Amino acid sequence: MKRFTFLVIALAMATAISSCKKDEYNNPMPGKTKADILTSKIWKQTARTISPTVDINDTMVTDLYALDYECDKDDLYKFKKDNTFTQDEGATKCDPSDPQVYAFGTWAFNADETQLILNYTGVGSFTSNILEVTETTARLSEIDIINGVEFTTIITYTAQ
Repeated sequence: MKRFTFLVIALAMATAISSCKKDEYNNPMPGKTKADILTSKIWKQTARTISPTVDINDTMVTDLYALDYECDKDDLYKFKKDNTFTQDEGATKCDPSDPQVYAFGTWAFNADETQLILNYTGVGSFTSNILEVTETTARLSEIDIINGVEFTTIITYTAQ
């Protein structure tokens, strides 16, 4: 399931941070940039939904996070000021032989900081739209077209 989760994240969504139409989300902490907030926290995914529903093993699903193993739910995402990032197994590993850091690369914002771009080493580049970023929460969205159907995935991260 670890590899499935990684592929779903890597191919259908990405990690990250956000902004919204509301001023409090566009400038959540006066004097702090999105980069300041992103790099000052360690983030853990706490929700991942998809719309419209998808058929997984003959079950219609909107809550992708509920399908993750518990050992995947404690994974940590760390963004550094040098524009590198890591994805860490957290306290529990699904397979004890897996490396503690299982993904890494570089990150950047687009010019107007409405998108987060993750360049996974050895995997490729993935872009997420920023919906919200605060000191405690980051929400991203991604749109994928699969077999002609447009799917929107919303990923929520909580600061640790």
